[in-house]
Amino acid sequence: MVRGEWFAVGWQFPEDARWWCGDALLTLTIDLADGWYAMATEVPVEHIDGGGGTGRWSEADLRCQIRDDREAYIRHARDDLGIAVDPAPITAALLEPQAPAPDASAR
Repeated sequence: MVRGEWFAVGWQFPEDARWWCGDALLTLTIDLADGWYAMATEVPVEHIDGGGGTGRWSEADLRCQIRDDREAYIRHARDDLGIAVDPAPITAALLEPQAPAPDASAR
């Protein structure tokens, strides 16, 4: 969750980061401004048509999108924020399988 003022002053998600990295650029920008943000967890979300439809890419398309988004992140961090970013951890994080979310009903 982010205060709306970030967007009121003109911050925009980079359109060239189509799938990943845009939220990381936002949190990096907020960190640099000594601001704060929070992640709302265990919040029910209703996805359009059951979800999962936006990420059905072929392996080749997925790898191209990861590359493009990684390059967008590095470019925006460098050009907009003045930060040099090591791409290796970004690539590893994007390619690692994600652990399933814990089952909230088990509590």
